[in-house]
Amino acid sequence: MADPAIGTVIVCHIDELEAALRYAHGTMQPMLEKAVVAVLEEKRVALGWAGELPTDLDETLWLAPEDWRMPGDPEENEFYLSFSLDRTPCIDGREPETWVGTMRA
Repeated sequence: MADPAIGTVIVCHIDELEAALRYAHGTMQPMLEKAVVAVLEEKRVALGWAGELPTDLDETLWLAPEDWRMPGDPEENEFYLSFSLDRTPCIDGREPETWVGTMRA
């Protein structure tokens, strides 16, 4: 679709687009985060790992086997596991703006 045509569609449907983005960010994203944390927690328990999983995935999360810990003050011997999701570009070739767009298959 040519850019002028996209602009016309946006103007005609801006209310629906705004509502859809609010719903994606305000309702769907928290539901997806909760589901991802539940899966991670299930695997953490099954593997017998130590860790803390936040309810908001924008926060740092940590989990690892207990034997990775070093003796001493836990504040001084942190260990991290990080992950990122591969993002499939949207139809315009850019990365998705929402978790919903990132997690779609």
